[in-house]
Amino acid sequence: MGHDVLKQVSEPIANPTAPEIARLAQDMSDTCEDIGGNGIASPPVYEPARMFAYRVRKRGHAERRQYVGNPLKRGDQSKDHAIE
Repeated sequence: MGHDVLKQVSEPIANPTAPEIARLAQDMSDTCEDIGGNGIASPPVYEPARMFAYRVRKRGHAERRQYVGNPLKRGDQSKDHAIE
């Protein structure tokens, strides 16, 4: 059940500054906006990348969008990448 990409282990992002990652971030942001959500991972937009996007909204403040690539579990000693 569901698309095959949802059954795969997501791939690490080798270069978080690559143009295709910027396009993926925009696609995720647009999809999140279209569905009225506050966050989305990349597999639901058919990309098996280790990335998620979320937005923070506070009353009276501008909305802030954040993109995170290669998130880690607590205690992992590797580096992660925040994508601005």
